[in-house]
Amino acid sequence: MDNCETLKRAVAEGIREALHDPDIMDEFWEHAFGRLQRDSTDYAKSFLWSGFKQLVGKAVTFFILGMLIYSIGGWQAVHRIWLLMWGNNG
Repeated sequence: MDNCETLKRAVAEGIREALHDPDIMDEFWEHAFGRLQRDSTDYAKSFLWSGFKQLVGKAVTFFILGMLIYSIGGWQAVHRIWLLMWGNNG
């Protein structure tokens, strides 16, 4: 046999042995789930942070536009714009 074939067989045998060793599998899954938890936590943080930034941006925009409308037409104008945007339900 050549060296390449010997190496392939040795690696395959090592993987088979590792899959049947409970200690090695426990360590593997512990690291895999730890990584999954870190990745999902990082994703959740970025998702929540971007949502928060969008919400703040919309609130600031709404506040500025509301103040502009108020300065031109008072509360009556703000109320009319509110009804135009959200209807009579709110």
